[in-house]
Order: sequence, then structure tokens, then C-alpha cells
Amino acid sequence: MKDVFLDLFSSEAERYFREEVENGYQDNNLYKRLFHLASSLDHSEYETNEGLEKKIRLFVEHYSIYSSLPIERRAKRIENGFIMLEKLRDEFLIKPFVVTKPRECKKELMSPVRYVKGVGPKREVILNKIDVKTVDDLIHYFPRAYEDRRDLRMINSLAENLPQTTILTIKRKEKKRVNGMDLIKFTLTDGFAYAFCTWFNQTYIYDNFNEGDKVVIYGVPKRRFNKWEFTSPDIEMFEPTSEIRCILPIYPLTSGISQKVLRNAMKNALEDYLGCIEEHMPPSLKEKRKLIDIHTSLRNIHFPANNIILDAAKRRLAYEELFLFELALNYARRYFASQFKGIAKRFTGDLSKSFMNSLPFELTSDQRRSYEEIKKDMRSSKCMKRLLQGEVGSGKTVVAELAIIDNFEAGFQSAVMSPTSVLATQHFERLKNELKMCDIRVELLLGSTSKNEKKRIKDGLMNGEVDVVIGTHALLQEDVSFARLGLVVIDEQHRFGVRQRAELISKGRAVDTLVMTATPIPRTLALTFYGDFDISIIREMPKGRLKVSTYIVSESRIYEVYELLKEEVEKGNQGFIIYPIIEESDVLQLKAATTMYEKLKTEIFSDLRVALLHGKMSYEEKENVMDGFRGGEIDILVSTTVIEVGIDVPNATFILIEHAERFGLSQLHQLRGRVGRGNKKSYCFLIPHVYTDEVMARLEKFASTTDGFELSEYDLAIRGAGEFLGTRQHGLTDFKVADIVNDKETLLEAVEDSQEILDSDPLLEKHPLLKAVIEKYKERIELINV
Repeated sequence: MKDVFLDLFSSEAERYFREEVENGYQDNNLYKRLFHLASSLDHSEYETNEGLEKKIRLFVEHYSIYSSLPIERRAKRIENGFIMLEKLRDEFLIKPFVVTKPRECKKELMSPVRYVKGVGPKREVILNKIDVKTVDDLIHYFPRAYEDRRDLRMINSLAENLPQTTILTIKRKEKKRVNGMDLIKFTLTDGFAYAFCTWFNQTYIYDNFNEGDKVVIYGVPKRRFNKWEFTSPDIEMFEPTSEIRCILPIYPLTSGISQKVLRNAMKNALEDYLGCIEEHMPPSLKEKRKLIDIHTSLRNIHFPANNIILDAAKRRLAYEELFLFELALNYARRYFASQFKGIAKRFTGDLSKSFMNSLPFELTSDQRRSYEEIKKDMRSSKCMKRLLQGEVGSGKTVVAELAIIDNFEAGFQSAVMSPTSVLATQHFERLKNELKMCDIRVELLLGSTSKNEKKRIKDGLMNGEVDVVIGTHALLQEDVSFARLGLVVIDEQHRFGVRQRAELISKGRAVDTLVMTATPIPRTLALTFYGDFDISIIREMPKGRLKVSTYIVSESRIYEVYELLKEEVEKGNQGFIIYPIIEESDVLQLKAATTMYEKLKTEIFSDLRVALLHGKMSYEEKENVMDGFRGGEIDILVSTTVIEVGIDVPNATFILIEHAERFGLSQLHQLRGRVGRGNKKSYCFLIPHVYTDEVMARLEKFASTTDGFELSEYDLAIRGAGEFLGTRQHGLTDFKVADIVNDKETLLEAVEDSQEILDSDPLLEKHPLLKAVIEKYKERIELINV
């Protein structure tokens, strides 16, 4: 049995104290509750923990006069209680694990996993499928969950809806066919009462256990017809020498291997190889952050003695992952800065001043600040790596234009990469028109550009006749070369893989990089994934912009919304109706853009000018539609999310989004950002077709705010980093223990500590173990360095 009493006692006592704080210290029965708690739990741990009984008694007695104390002194006692519980845990629950074989055997950790007892060649093939190839891989293959089997009860003490363990003897076993399935039913007893266990289609249980066998049952019992019954519980033969009351790890599995086999292999691996693992965290950091050692952590992440040390193990390993990642990131950044000097661009800024003076509006203070930061970077002797975050419609493009003008004045070319041909074309039309006054020659390079036109543009880039090229993935082609590329602007960066960004940047020497996004990135992601980027933020909206009003409307009232859209069009306004898919599908029961377009055009809005836009249309078709919409020749544009990014039509005042539950918050925020870009009142209508609590909570949050940063934090908390970033941004989501959503404080500690270490030891000469360990992050850092 492992530390059940103190673990349960400290958890319950802490819960009592939290309740007291929340309720204003009003519980006059706190002492009685603590006394009853201490008396009712199993005391066998007192025998193995000298001094524990006395300390528990003194702890409880500390509250004997609690009911007679004034509120201020009660508050002080509760505050002290939290501290005393922490000390009890540290003394009795967080016990260092002493390895039995500390030895020089680091190379053995890289041995094939088949050499671990209980694995062998056949199971090695299975483990290789889950990327467990070496002994070290196995030790670092962590559980996904745990089963706390320490709650051992007799039948008459069972409680409903709680997982419990009981030791019983099989009195009778039955097997029969029910509705085409094999029903196995065991009748069991503990000598005082009876319980029943049932399984479906698990005939091996019937075959492997016999009447009279003593077994251990673990599951959630239910009371049915005045009898206790377990449905599909775990069952194993009782062995007097085995540890029954324990916390068992639950591993992610693959076909051909069971939890029992993997647990045994893990025990053997820890027994024989744990001592080979080196402790590479500096003692000063372990002391500063109160971290347990690596051997205790790894032992208890797999086979925890109690929940307290399990939490300590998780915290140590999460901190280690984040710290090493941040250390590698900052080390690479500093090394990059020292080895690859940028070009200090020389420009007066007169051209950009003239451009600013010609604008029909004033820059916001956020735009001015962001531009000054970019200008300072470009004039410095290091390569600029700056992330420009801005709310939808906040005016990032004009800031990028100013950077392009300064880059041109300094004698360099610029490349702007956009995720879609529609957005690239929009950028081209704008920049070609607006940069004409600076004599800047702008070209557009797309996959659909004609062969002769491509050759002309590529020749112009190579001989320096083209100053700015705007395009999509076509810019990444091998035969696209530049005479003097000095600035790369990547718009809506989350649409590109990091390798694609690297390919474009590699087309110049010491290129400045400006990455732009209208998808606000939460601080924890920015610190981690963009840890080596400087960040500029534009939150302030241009003067005269009105907030978009957002409404959630049931599908039954959609015709009322259609009438509102007609009224908007009568006022001379335009808008969008968005569907999640292009064509109808038997699998996905969703409204499709093409089908609904026909209905809307012929039935609902027959007297209006309605057009269709989706990703499968050719470039020419898309351009014709967008030209018509921008020119005011189209009243309502029926579309998919192809319009999600960057489309800028100031006259658009409404957007209706069907199947709103199908879109993430960031995507909805982008879609809503297509309207409200002028000075007219605008509207967003969400039409969900699913009304679960989760869906409605998400949509209500979206409707309540237009703050993209607030929405991104909420979205990250709900979906987690992996789904939030998407599969392309793979480096950040490879952590095994750390979770940057839940481990926010640990991340901030890791950032601070990694910078302090490098400030005092830039080349890690005093920390050779750390330098060796961060090598494993090399590939991830190389990508993120882009």
C-alpha cells in the first residue's frame, strides 16, 4: 500500500480549507470535520512513517479552538494550515527514489528495446510502431492516465459511481448468448456478501478463470435490485506477493500489446536502466524551482507512490521540457545573431514620409510604434525577425508598405507571400497603385500566371528591374531568383509551413523577415513558438470604425435574417453568406455553397445580384467574381472560407455564417473581419445547426467580444496548442508532459531561467551536459528559427 492515508487526508483537509476561504471562515465545525477525517482513514501508514501520527494529531488539535476565534485569526489559521499540509507532504510523500544501479551506461540507453526483459524481438516490432525503438524511448514513453486502485473495500462498504478495488472469490461462472453476443457473468463473494461481474464478448475471461479462484476486481460498481454489480471491470488473479493497493499507469497502446505486458516491461526497464540516465539540470535551478531529481521523477511518472509525488514528477518533467526547449531556442538565436550578421540598411526615410503624407487617413499610434520598431530593426546590423500581430482590419498592410518603401530606398528588393491567389491579387492591386508614387515596380507571380509572363517577371527579379514581387507558393520555385532580396513579408503566416518560409528567405543573403498575422497569438504561444521573434502588436482600430454586432440566430428564424440582408442591400450595402463546404455530401449532412447559391439566387434573393465564390474555381473565375464584388456589381457573395483572409471591401456590412458550430473561434473572427472595414454599422449572423452546451458556450463567447486576443486565449484553452496551431507548426506540440495551456507559469519560469543561464554562460561552457542535451531539439529549433 502506498501513502493512501496522508494523500487522502491532505487532499480532503485542503478542500476543507479552500471552502473556508470561499465562505468567509464561517465553519464552526471545522475541528470536528478534521478530527473525523483523521479518525476514519486507514492508519496502517503510521507504522512505516515514524512521527506521522504525532504530527497529524498536532495538526488537527491546532483547530480545536477554531470556533471561538475571531475571523482574522481564523483566516491566519487557515493560511498556516496550507503551509503545514505542504510541509507534511514534503516530509512524508515526496521521497527521493534511490537508484539501485547508478553506473556509467549511457550508451546502453540507446540499445534496441528488445533487450529489455519482457520485450524480445516479437514485441519490439509492435513497440516500434508507436515509435519506441530504444531503451530510452521506452523509459520516456509516459502514461496517458492512471488508475488509483488504493481504495480497497469489502462488498458491504462499496459506494456507487466511484472506481474501487475489492478482493473476491469466484463462486459461480456462466456464459450464454444474448442478442448475438456472449454474456459472461461471475458470482463472487468476500465471505460476508455477494457481488456480480458481467462482460460482453470477452470469452477469454471465462476461459482463464475458474470457480474457487481468488481474484482482484477493479471497476465502478452499481447497486441493482439490492445487489452490487460491476460491468466490464478489470480482473486479475490474486497473488499474495503482488501490490494491490497502488496507482497503475495507463499507457497509449497499439494492437498486439496489453497494459500488463507494457507495465512489466517498464518496471524491468526502470530497474535495469534508470541508473544510466544522467541528471543534467543544474542544482541551482532544482533548488530555485523546488524540483525533484530526474530518477525520482521518472520512477514516479510511471509508478507513482502517491498523487502528490506524481504531481511533483509531472512538474519536474514539464519544466525540463520547456526549459530545454527555451534554452535551445535562445541559444540558437544568439548563435545565429553572432554568426550571421544582417545588413544595416541605409535610408533617409524621406520616401516613406512622403507616402504617409499622401494617405487619406492618419496612422494610429500602434501603427506608428510598430513601424518605428521595424525601421529600427532594418537599420541595425542584425537580421530582422519580427512578428506583426494585428486585429482584423487594424491596418497591418500599410505598415508593411512602409517597410517595403524603406527597403527599396536602401537598394533592395521585397517579396510578399500570401496564402491564396485572391489575397495575393488584392495585395498586388493595392501596392501597385499606392507604391507608384515612389517609382516602385510591383509584379504578381502566381501558379496560374502564363508561361511568358512568368519568364518576364523572373528575369526582372534576377536583373533587378522588379522591385517588389507578390505571390503565393509560386515564389518558392527553384528558378525564382533575386538580384538583391532584402525583405520578405509573409502574410497570414499560419497558412504556411515553416519549411516554406525557410525556402523563400534562403533566396537572399541576410534577409529581413516580417511575419504578419491577423490571428492573434496568445502570449504563451508567442513566447514559445515565436520565442526568437520580436513582436509588434496593433490593437488600436482606425478612427471611425464601428464594432460589428454579432447575433446567434436559430435556423428556424433564418428568413427573418434574409429580410434584414435585403434591407442592407436596399441601403446600398453588400455582404457575404458563408457555407462550410462547396458541394453536398452524403457523409456530411451540411448545407453546401453551390446548392444554396442556386436556391438563394432563384428563390430568396431573385431580385438581387448574387454570385458564388469557392476554392475549386479557376483563378480567372475567382478574380472576375471579386472584381465584380469590389466594384459594387454584386450585392451578396455566397462563399466558403476562401474569403476568410484579407478580403477588404469597405462597403460590405453583413455576413451570415451557416453551420457556425463547424468553425473555430479564430476562423469565425477572420470571417467576421470581412465586414465593418468602412465607417458603416455592420452585422454578423451566426446560424448554428447543433445546440450542445459546448457549442453554445463557444458561440456566445464569440458574440460577446470583438477582441481577437481575448478570443484566442479562450480558443487555446478549449482546443489546446496542437489543434490551435495546426499540424504544420509541429515543433511546439511534441512535448510529452508539458502543456503550454495548463503549464503557463512553468513556461514563464523556463523562459526566465534559460535567459539567465545564457546571460552568464553564452556558450554553455560551464554547462556541458545542458549543451549536449539541447542537441535533441536541433531540428525543431532549425525550423522555428525561420
